[in-house]
Amino acid sequence: MTNNFAQSPPQLLVVEDDHLQKTHLCHLLLSYGYSNFVISHSVETSLENISQCPPDLILTNHQFSGKMTGSDFVERIRARFDIPVIMVTGTRKADIPAAVLRRKGIHLLLKPYLSFQLSLYIEMALGDRHSIP
Repeated sequence: MTNNFAQSPPQLLVVEDDHLQKTHLCHLLLSYGYSNFVISHSVETSLENISQCPPDLILTNHQFSGKMTGSDFVERIRARFDIPVIMVTGTRKADIPAAVLRRKGIHLLLKPYLSFQLSLYIEMALGDRHSIP
């Protein structure tokens, strides 16, 4: 039997406090065909929004202007939700806690990256949605 219901496009949440990076990510997402995304400039606002309407995927930076890092943000999300996360960072991998990197569904994309790499990471992370314990 064939399912005649169209699958809704994935909802993405982009958490980035740098205007240029945010603009660049928006252009890339649109060029990949993703139009169902929300942009947030604040980790705190993002945590509130995730509680109300969890996305299918989160793209986040590691360094924010506030006290919380991307690693802190990921730990708080994953304590309550099984949402895959792509952490885009210029930070050395060694500066990110090993416990964060070992979690299933967490993908680290180091800057600078090629545009096709982000597209591949998104597809890989969206595939994780059904396999995160």
